[in-house]
Amino acid sequence: MVCALPSGIMNYPVSATAPAEDLLTLGQIFSEIGDYASTVLDREHLSLSKRCSTKLRKVVGELISRRCIKSADDLYNMSEGELFCTDLTTLTVGELHRLYRRWPLRRQARTEAGREHLTYYYEGRIVRELKRRKAANKSEQLKIDYCTLTYRNELDNLSFILSKPVDVGGYRISPEADRTYTPSELLALIYLYRPFRDIAERELLIEYVDIALDLMETAADKCQFMELASEILELGRRKIINVPAWVSVFLADALKQSRNNPFVSKAQTVLPLLTLHLHNGNQKLESKASRIINRCYSAAIDSVSVGEIIDINNAIDCLYMAVRYCTYVRQYNVRKMAACWHELCARVFSGRINPSTPEIIRLLTVADDIEKFTEISPSSKASLLTLLEHRAASDDIAARAYFQSRKAYIATAV
Repeated sequence: MVCALPSGIMNYPVSATAPAEDLLTLGQIFSEIGDYASTVLDREHLSLSKRCSTKLRKVVGELISRRCIKSADDLYNMSEGELFCTDLTTLTVGELHRLYRRWPLRRQARTEAGREHLTYYYEGRIVRELKRRKAANKSEQLKIDYCTLTYRNELDNLSFILSKPVDVGGYRISPEADRTYTPSELLALIYLYRPFRDIAERELLIEYVDIALDLMETAADKCQFMELASEILELGRRKIINVPAWVSVFLADALKQSRNNPFVSKAQTVLPLLTLHLHNGNQKLESKASRIINRCYSAAIDSVSVGEIIDINNAIDCLYMAVRYCTYVRQYNVRKMAACWHELCARVFSGRINPSTPEIIRLLTVADDIEKFTEISPSSKASLLTLLEHRAASDDIAARAYFQSRKAYIATAV
């Protein structure tokens, strides 16, 4: 938490000639920073709290004498207005300050919508925009200081609540305001930050989930969001973050739509079925998923026994489902799955098939699972990684997210 304030704040001359707007901002700083400092029982913070309290009494006395406020409680009042702005660059420093101070209303709105409320990623956007500005006068500098200092305290408070450091450093994939994300990209990014190491990564996780939820709320074709919705629903079930209750309804509706969608294979319904089973305890959903997984196992073996694979998407999906959910397979043989994997890789490298990035990631995930029990070709796995690396270099979000998650996994294992 903040244990010292800039000299421009502590030494600001509180007098009858000081602008009321500056005094109001000063009062907000002294009251909120002082409140936070008083919760930390060390010499530095208690000293800061005492100094803030002394300064606050002087500021409040001056404001009351001018009839700007009736009591110190009025310093916490928020101005009315919109809770969000899509383009922060269009706002002035004063407008950004007022928007920032509406964070309790934004938290309330998120709670009512069923979304995770313990987050300050939007306030972080405002602070980053303010840091790009050059203050035109003392009044603007005070507003920038207020937002910067209180935001730092909020992150420290989250760190205390969740027992995670604020920021352990490292490269991160931040959301791009002008980018339209695909469901597979969002899935990869959410998967990347699901095991968040610090508060900064948790904020990214919540922001990407929000982007996904916004897309899902207006989606006509729900089938393309089945895997993404499954991952988000699982975040809620595991109590990683809060997610709206309507996500489970969305996933159930997507499964119904998939029955009449020729572009959705049965293999693609396995994860939604199992996710809903875990969510509501419906055994029929698990039984249906089990039957599909066993058919996927047989289809994976059959798909590479013929000269050509008619549907590469389905072949990779079937292999992935059979390996990932092998506990449901009645007579599972890992060596047969390894043979299927090698054959599919051979066809990828021969140029006979051109898998998408999510399909390459699935082949690599299968390789990781299989090599725990039997040998696979290290060169084939390395070639897949090289292929994916080329796509990551060309700004393929899903590929970049995969490599970041792989680095984090290796670092954790070491």
